[in-house]
Amino acid sequence: MMPKREYDVFISYSHADADEGFVRGLEPKLNEALKKKLGIEIDVFLDQKMQNGENWRSEIDSALDTVSLLIVVMSPDAMKSPWVSYEWHYNLLKTGLKPYWLYFKEIKDKRMFKHLKDFQLPLERCFSGDLNATTEDDKETKPLLDWYLDDIQKRLESLPQLKKNREILTYVHSPHEQQMQAALEIGQAKELKRTAHRYLIEAIEHQMSGAGNGHVQKSIVNSLTKIGNPAALPYLWRLYQIADDDVRKYIDAAFHSLSCSEGIR
Repeated sequence: MMPKREYDVFISYSHADADEGFVRGLEPKLNEALKKKLGIEIDVFLDQKMQNGENWRSEIDSALDTVSLLIVVMSPDAMKSPWVSYEWHYNLLKTGLKPYWLYFKEIKDKRMFKHLKDFQLPLERCFSGDLNATTEDDKETKPLLDWYLDDIQKRLESLPQLKKNREILTYVHSPHEQQMQAALEIGQAKELKRTAHRYLIEAIEHQMSGAGNGHVQKSIVNSLTKIGNPAALPYLWRLYQIADDDVRKYIDAAFHSLSCSEGIR
């Protein structure tokens, strides 16, 4: 079976002509800004790239399961789109990742927001006008879209180091000391906690697939406990079955902590 492709950013949008045209221009600007500021290539999911005949629902779900950021391009047409609604609800309710709202067009009908009031949609930003306007801050003026790109970059700035530490944890020839440090750093993630959690789960699976190391396993367990996502519990139980007594003590503590946790916020 071919491994599933992973994405870093998912752009959800309406297929209305204006929205689709905006997104076609947004993706290269986003890629250019992130490559310049983060120094790595960011893999962006757009359903425009999907091939005819693909299982769209399965492909979309698979992409949403791996992304570090979901950008929802908001507009009156997006508010009416069942697919846009599905994508950000799936991401919020299944994975716990809140969407990033990018307001492309002013939404004048406030009644459209009634069914979204429980999802912390910042309504005041929906009525700020179009993205070609300029914004002044600290004596600097630039297009509003540039401010969005700067904000997105800040949200993803820890991604390069997370990816580097992921490679260390899942590379069979990495020294154990480096793997322990990599697990520690992933567990200290303040942003992108969902991505950090997923990388640590991959590290557990890597430990169980070959010659695991107790010290590395304890570091991974400690970091998962610190991140606090109860979704780690089934994977910790699997590790418990093969772990030595010393590692099991750490897993027991993790069971207690995560069983009382409300998950990633």
